[in-house]
Amino acid sequence: MKKAIQLGIILSIISLVSTLCIESFLSIDFLFSWKTIGLSLLISLLALILLGRLMLRNEDNPSLSYGEALKYLFVASIVSGIIGQVVMIARHSQNEEMKEAFTDYAINSQLTGVRMGMQMAGADESTIEDNIEEMKIAIDNGESQLPDYPFTLANLPLNILNSSFMSLILSLIGAIFVKYKGSDFT
Repeated sequence: MKKAIQLGIILSIISLVSTLCIESFLSIDFLFSWKTIGLSLLISLLALILLGRLMLRNEDNPSLSYGEALKYLFVASIVSGIIGQVVMIARHSQNEEMKEAFTDYAINSQLTGVRMGMQMAGADESTIEDNIEEMKIAIDNGESQLPDYPFTLANLPLNILNSSFMSLILSLIGAIFVKYKGSDFT
């Protein structure tokens, strides 16, 4: 388990550096886009696979089954996720610019969801636009509830649960590429 924890710490450093680079070089609004989230997941998966192969495949282990690789990668991902959540809460809990960007993201997500749902139900464009305008007014008046700001201590347990789920998915995929048999170090 010591290797898994070391792997998790290194993985969290890589993840935090990539997130800080995105925040530094691009606008905070871009942090909540689906492109950034996808890129972040891809970087995490690649780092997990590369670090897993580097740290877990060695002459000390005669072989590494899929289950063993999954166990190490899952623990490493959980450690990385917890460290990442704590650092992001410490960094953004009082950041008003981040709160505004998240609120805009939440509003746009709700409006997009309503638009897509109504289009799938066969509503005409004028009805959709009327409903979108009504929702905007409800949001502005505080009648529509938006999701809680994720970077608070109150949301830490839920964030860790979400992170654990993503860790499981990444670990299930990563273990395919990390496992090996015998002296096969390729």
